[in-house]
Amino acid sequence: MGTTFGITFKYSTTPLADPYTTGTTAGTVNNAGLIEGGAGGKAIAITGGQTNVITNAINRQIERAMRPKLQIRNSAGAISALELGADGRFLVIATGNGGVRVWDLENGRQTQQINPSGVGAVTALDVGSGTVASVPEVPPPNKKKSRAALPPTATTQRLVVVAGDNGTVTLYDAVAGTPLKTLSGHSGSVLAARFSRDLRQVATAGSDG
Repeated sequence: MGTTFGITFKYSTTPLADPYTTGTTAGTVNNAGLIEGGAGGKAIAITGGQTNVITNAINRQIERAMRPKLQIRNSAGAISALELGADGRFLVIATGNGGVRVWDLENGRQTQQINPSGVGAVTALDVGSGTVASVPEVPPPNKKKSRAALPPTATTQRLVVVAGDNGTVTLYDAVAGTPLKTLSGHSGSVLAARFSRDLRQVATAGSDG
């Protein structure tokens, strides 16, 4: 019979600088359950019911990983469309009563409710956040001061695009909840809508091809 050992299984969401003192213990196989074997003692066999320790530890980690981080309870009717923004933070949901809600997944709070009009039944959504640069106008000439180009300014925007079964696409300010622009061109239901990374363009696809 070979030399006995003990093993502790640990896990962490980040790399462990020192696994002996950091990390969360998932399970431990005691000395009696491990026996050295193989050529040069480089293999370890797990005996008896110690395999249950490892199995249970793995199952606990799977349960933790599958546990929902956020559960949204919405009493406004069935969900007709939803989309997660490219940044993974904001979720936009359209419900059976025609309303559109924006949720911040970092704090689990609803940040805005939009009541779209003129789009029919909502069939496609997207939400985008980003920094948009704008170049201010050059100031008028002044006798005492020469004209100089002002540096561009950057503003943070959050937009929602709402599309419907009548082919209408409307852009909204997701912070204020107000409409910004209505786009037309589709002759049938809009099936998908997506912002570009810089929020300057919206791509749509519809049943009209």
